[in-house]
Amino acid sequence: MRGRIEQRSKGSWTIIINLGRDPSTGKRKQQWVTVGGTKKAAEQKLVDLLNELDTGSYVKPDKVTLGEWIDRWLKCYA
Repeated sequence: MRGRIEQRSKGSWTIIINLGRDPSTGKRKQQWVTVGGTKKAAEQKLVDLLNELDTGSYVKPDKVTLGEWIDRWLKCYA
């Protein structure tokens, strides 16, 4: 199974996508995404994310501080 949906609370769903195993440690990698709304909306988001994985356009979100983001923006776009 490449991904699944679990209900967190009423109107809130968690999508869990399996990204394979880390070659260095052998541990399973997963990406968790929270979606608000209906189960149908969560299912559509799961399909979209799996399609991005298949086409190679998926980019795992990273945590960046505002200062780091501004520095990156200034270097790349300004």
